[in-house]
Amino acid sequence: MAILSETEPIIIKTFGTFSIRQGDAVIAESDNRSKKLWKLLEYLVHHRSRTVTKEELLTALWQGEGDPDENAAALKTLLHRARNTLDQLQFEGSRYLILRQDGGYLWNPRFPLRIDTDDFVMLAESAKHTDLPEEKLNAALRAMAFYRGRYLNGKYANEEWAKNAADLYEKQYLYCYNAAVQILAGDECYDQIVFLSRHAMEIDPAQESFYYNEIAALLEKGDEKGALAAYDRAMELFYQVLRKTPSASLRGLYRRLRRADNGIEPDIAGVMEKLAADRSDRAVRCEYDTFRLLYQQYSARASLFPEKQLRLVLLTVVTPQRNGEIPPPAVLDRALTLLENCLQEQLSEGDVYTRYSLTQLLVLATFADEDELISCMSKIRRSVPADQAAVSIRSEKL
Repeated sequence: MAILSETEPIIIKTFGTFSIRQGDAVIAESDNRSKKLWKLLEYLVHHRSRTVTKEELLTALWQGEGDPDENAAALKTLLHRARNTLDQLQFEGSRYLILRQDGGYLWNPRFPLRIDTDDFVMLAESAKHTDLPEEKLNAALRAMAFYRGRYLNGKYANEEWAKNAADLYEKQYLYCYNAAVQILAGDECYDQIVFLSRHAMEIDPAQESFYYNEIAALLEKGDEKGALAAYDRAMELFYQVLRKTPSASLRGLYRRLRRADNGIEPDIAGVMEKLAADRSDRAVRCEYDTFRLLYQQYSARASLFPEKQLRLVLLTVVTPQRNGEIPPPAVLDRALTLLENCLQEQLSEGDVYTRYSLTQLLVLATFADEDELISCMSKIRRSVPADQAAVSIRSEKL
């Protein structure tokens, strides 16, 4: 059995998947072991600078549930199993990484240890406390390389001991990311911004700034097609997966996407041909930002066409007989799909609609009279089976 030296420390990773390595030997939470065993090891590593009392461990592991005597016996067995697990690191004294001391338990400070949080914090603080762009960028990138996911994979988000640390590390990671993006943008290193942003999305897919920076960087480097594809992916993710309405700033990028085609057309006939290409005789779905501009233009000119009834219609999908609750994701997605299909069939050429929020569609349409409006809205409401979801309709004349 090997003897642990200062040049061969125990390496512990806590960002994302928890693991303990020494040399070629690794034990990781992905191994088939009980959750409580891993929580015991993670808790002791987290509090490695002090002795943890038996009572504290019982509270952390069982949270006041179960019989106290049975829990105490189970803790004794769990500690035995934890030592056997650590012995798989196969260095002399590895089973003594957990010491019994003063009626409690301590992560043995005799053994050299290198933990990713220590390196991460050191580099993040270094990035924060230098004004030299090159040094800041280098420290920020090195810090980000250690951050492979939320601390302890966010498993203990409701427990103060882990949540506070996880929130702090996430804040430091975002600082490093934003600092790196700002410096890289100034140096016009847009490919690197795209790479960093996509890697950051894998770690935290709910952070809007990652998508915004990716799309903006693609636009700056002239990749309009890639920017539009990234925008579409972001919208689909937020609406369909994260069940969140994207912010106005993220949706506002669509204006830049529309202006991104800087090709020069010398003949106005060519411009007209492009404008008329793929013309549809149905209603058109557009991005919210485009819809907003159309609404402003239409409403400013509505009085010029008194014979037409221009309406703004808000469609909201809710759960039937449950006071407006949001339906389950699968039901909501199907209802919105049915609504969009119906809008395509019922509305006329020149009418437009957009996704307004997670559960809502906005429609800007022209109707001959009140009867046509009522008939159309009735068909739209019936397009969604009443036993699955209800469609609330609010209409206002412009």
